[in-house]
Amino acid sequence: MNTVFWSCSLLVLPLADPTADEILSEARKQAAPRTQAALEGAAAALEKATEKFGGDARVHAALSEFYSELAYFGYAKPYDMARKAKAAAGKAIELNDASPEGHTALGMVQLCYDWDFPKAEASFKKAIGKKADHAPAHAAYARCLVCMGKLKEAQDEAKK
Repeated sequence: MNTVFWSCSLLVLPLADPTADEILSEARKQAAPRTQAALEGAAAALEKATEKFGGDARVHAALSEFYSELAYFGYAKPYDMARKAKAAAGKAIELNDASPEGHTALGMVQLCYDWDFPKAEASFKKAIGKKADHAPAHAAYARCLVCMGKLKEAQDEAKK
């Protein structure tokens, strides 16, 4: 069998027809160094993936995450990335309200860009309510609690 490569920017998958799970996994691996090139490449790959997997809420939630991180690490203008991150998180929730990833992504936008701690807290609680063992939601909620000055609660949440 000949290997066909599916690629976008820096993300190259040796797959004839990758699934959404495979694209998400590879995009996360690529983004792991959190360099500008890594995050831009992962975001570009997920933008392309929305053409094929536009109905998968997880793709939009991950895209929101990478947009947020591009601004967080100073690689892009926060205003531009906040707008894109909020739209991608909103699309994830629109596609699948039961997705903890979408609510976590929205909570991060509300926390980091809107500075709306009560809304962020509600989003993180909603994500945890959708999937109690969703570690990213617990970690993000712990950050939110720190911002709210609830250090003991944040410590307890971070252990979950």
